[in-house]
Amino acid sequence: MKNLIIQENKQPYIPYINFDASTGKCIISGESYPENAFDFYASLTSWIKEYFDSGKETLQLTIDLSYFNTSTASAMIIFFETLKVFQDKGKQLLVEWEYEDIDGKEEGESFAMDTEIKMTVKEKKS
Repeated sequence: MKNLIIQENKQPYIPYINFDASTGKCIISGESYPENAFDFYASLTSWIKEYFDSGKETLQLTIDLSYFNTSTASAMIIFFETLKVFQDKGKQLLVEWEYEDIDGKEEGESFAMDTEIKMTVKEKKS
């Protein structure tokens, strides 16, 4: 299985993505307002499915988005719901939502509550 790496500087409206298949460490960071958020996040969801279907048991996901639009928020609900399915199957998921301000904190808490996924919401270290 291949790693999934997308550099944000090539397309500033797409977040930086680094999903490492060998370690299970995954990062989503930066700003997210792609033209078609559902297609973009569907590709991340597909990678996660393939990762767990390949026999992996543990995944660590860090999300550090300084900005995202409404379409991204809707797409991320589907993304988190997929993670919840694997969580319910007994896969070990460590999901961390990092925030810089109260709005970011509330957004992370809202995603965790709405999708019932186990998520740590923590202030970003300087």
